[in-house]
Amino acid sequence: QILPMVVALISIPFLIHGMGTDRFGIVTLIWLVIGYFSLFDFGLSRALTQSVAEKIGVGDVEQIPSTIWTATVVLTALSILGGVALYALAWWLVYDILKIPVALQQETLAAVKLMAATIPIVLLTASFAGVLQAYQRFDIYNAIRVPYGIYNYVSPLLVLPFSNSIFYITAVLAVGRLASCIVHFIMCLQVVPSLRSKFI
Repeated sequence: QILPMVVALISIPFLIHGMGTDRFGIVTLIWLVIGYFSLFDFGLSRALTQSVAEKIGVGDVEQIPSTIWTATVVLTALSILGGVALYALAWWLVYDILKIPVALQQETLAAVKLMAATIPIVLLTASFAGVLQAYQRFDIYNAIRVPYGIYNYVSPLLVLPFSNSIFYITAVLAVGRLASCIVHFIMCLQVVPSLRSKFI
């Protein structure tokens, strides 16, 4: 966690300068809201980690692929519900709850709607990361987490020379979340090869 923190300390002053305090604050609020919507997994990600770890402990590895795929399907369904809920609440959040300045309301609304689409990505990433943790592959977990943490602070800086729009900065951050999810999934296939052939 130290390396992304160092990058954050260096990057944040430049982000605030380039985006302005209002835009930077709004982007931070959007990610905070997304964090709350991760509750839509109802603890299933942690339960998956515990279940897989227990099966490894007792040698019941044959059941692991079906456990992972079942949890993935359920999490996908729950996360889609969460995404739809956030999309439906986007106007209310922007105009009534967050009290966004008038000049920034349209781009903030577009950014929140975009983030609604990333909720399934957030929840699935958490479940795939949980599988790696259950197998005690913290080397892989950290090898993904560190670059992703750095990307979160560096990627907006790369956008600023072209635009300080909340939407475009949010879009770049969403790309990072998608890439992280894909890499977590690929690593799960490497750690649990039977996932390739056993689906539920």
